[in-house]
Amino acid sequence: MITRKDRLLKIAELIEHGNKNLLQNRLAEAEQAYRQVTAIASEIPEAHNNLGTVLKEQGLINAAQASFEQALKLEPGYASAHSNLLFTLHYKEGQTLAELRQAHETWAAMHCADLSVPDQLPVQSKVASETITVGLVSPDLYYHPAGVFLYPWLAHSDSRQFRLIVYADNQRKDGMTQRLRRKVALWRDIHGQSDEIVRSQIRADGVDILIDLAGHTAGHRLRLFAGRVAPVQVSWIGYPSTTGVPAMDYILMDSYCAPEGYESFFTEQLIRLEGLRFCYTPPDYAPLVADTPCLAKGYVTFGSFNNLAKLTPAVLQTWVEILRQVPKSRLMLKWKSLSDPQTQERIRVIFVEQGIAAERIECRDWSQHSEMLSEYGEIDIALDPFPFSGGLTSCDALYMGVPIMTVAGELPISRQTASFLHTLDLNGWIAEDRGAYIEKAVAFTQEAQRLNDLRQSLRERMLASHLCDGAAYARSIETALLQMIRERESSKGIVTQENPMKNFLHIGCGPKHKDQTTRGFNTPEWTELCLDIDQSVTPDIVGTMTDMSAVADASVDAIFSSHNIEHLYPHEVPVALAEFKRVLKSGGFAVITCPDLQSVCALVAADKLTDPAYTAPAGPITPLDILYGHRPALARGNLFMAHRCGFTQKVLSGTLHQAGFALVAMKRREHPNYDLWAIATKQPVEEAELRALAWEHFPQ
Repeated sequence: MITRKDRLLKIAELIEHGNKNLLQNRLAEAEQAYRQVTAIASEIPEAHNNLGTVLKEQGLINAAQASFEQALKLEPGYASAHSNLLFTLHYKEGQTLAELRQAHETWAAMHCADLSVPDQLPVQSKVASETITVGLVSPDLYYHPAGVFLYPWLAHSDSRQFRLIVYADNQRKDGMTQRLRRKVALWRDIHGQSDEIVRSQIRADGVDILIDLAGHTAGHRLRLFAGRVAPVQVSWIGYPSTTGVPAMDYILMDSYCAPEGYESFFTEQLIRLEGLRFCYTPPDYAPLVADTPCLAKGYVTFGSFNNLAKLTPAVLQTWVEILRQVPKSRLMLKWKSLSDPQTQERIRVIFVEQGIAAERIECRDWSQHSEMLSEYGEIDIALDPFPFSGGLTSCDALYMGVPIMTVAGELPISRQTASFLHTLDLNGWIAEDRGAYIEKAVAFTQEAQRLNDLRQSLRERMLASHLCDGAAYARSIETALLQMIRERESSKGIVTQENPMKNFLHIGCGPKHKDQTTRGFNTPEWTELCLDIDQSVTPDIVGTMTDMSAVADASVDAIFSSHNIEHLYPHEVPVALAEFKRVLKSGGFAVITCPDLQSVCALVAADKLTDPAYTAPAGPITPLDILYGHRPALARGNLFMAHRCGFTQKVLSGTLHQAGFALVAMKRREHPNYDLWAIATKQPVEEAELRALAWEHFPQ
């Protein structure tokens, strides 16, 4: 007869055994121990949570989900188990963005309802004159993707405008920790401190913007954010979805990982950084790029150095099919838990049962980062897992010259590697689905010399791209932070000398449509004045671009002119711009949009003059329509719709400078927009202010 005491001792012994094996990456033994606990004490939620963790680490996502759900069934208030469940859902095939948002909102409702959330904390108007204090909270400030991708911003931050304070919640420290620490104004270790103590410290430090770098990953402090500790709160880097926390104001993404239309899938306001949401700093110890190994070996080696949690049954089955179609090819897998012989055997058996010889599967465990980088010299093609794609691992592979086969899925986490490849103009390596992934991977093995040529050019291409441009990355982040402060000031109705009520002149808009202008103009601080030649639409002012005599000199703060300027004859353009400049106040600016003839002419050169370039509310729009005016409208007698001049980015910028505008910022959008955006200031402004204006008014 087992006594209650003996039973409790046995449970504690098994849990300790499981935890020890999990830390040592002996996943099979850890799983066995946790299963024994759940067999003899199924009422213990921690046992189910731990079992879920080890199952997830093995890529057994459905089983892991069931274990986390059981832990929550036993203890509904088990917030960390609930976060583990949310993170695990990102590995699950078929998971939708709408489902993820709902699941994350449920977490916040269950685990943050007890918090007393203050009204919006006051924010001072300081964009123009004061330093903005930014706090960063993370448990991963070491050689971890969060630390590595954070470093380029810290290294290039504008310390005159931003004071950075780190609240480090990590026990682990390494060389990256020290590098990060040297780049900030203040470093506070908060590991082991309560949320109440940390909250008091953050408020005492006068933090204006607090950034969470963890999301629902291990060691997060989302309840701290849920209680509103700073005027502006932001999610970035560490988590690929919404946090679900109502007090989290913004989330930073990029236009590839979160394209247009994704806004409704985040409880936060989605802000897209210019370029990418990640930036890679190549290690100075990285070896030189080796030749693609198949040239010497006579067979292709595929590889993945990704977390085994990403290697779900569907991923492994896909790789089985690739190996089946490429005779003699090999697959090299590398991850820390492959130090466990039982884990290696489990992986090999999956391939052997599908007819792939065991010797074609090579498993390697952890090594020093420099050694790992050199091992990429043994791989011809990297295989990206799905739906949870690579991040830092993909950057390492590309820097070592190894091209990556990936699938661009729906979730932001499914588009990370694809965003890197797109930036490097390697769209041919991005598949739309599993079938195309297999087909492309197999086809690329037939072109060994082309593989090697690409391999030898990848590093240079990467260094010249946004992916390694730390200075541009920092500017993009800081422009976004400035805009957050501006929006917070505006939303609270703060009117100061730096933030008065302003008006903008909307040219040729018909009836008022402030919501169809820009993100910046569509705020309470801006008043819309409409100028149109058609009195039937009841404009505020009747006039034309070339005759704005009804508008007083220096009377408007800004002008918005969308797709008007191309309707003028070339000789009329300087007249219109002179009118724009005349009516603007000394600190005013104009936002001008028009077709981009450079991208349109690329379609013409491809013999697509009358093929639809995109579909508008008025119907299909062809390059011929963009060049000369919408033909159906012209056929109806609306000759004012004819286009009489045109611009490229270079020509529009030069034209604005010739008209006397002090500074010009430009944005060129190719497919599917084919347009140019310009901001032209009447007087010189600081570079940071111009970047902020561009972020505020340019489409993301």
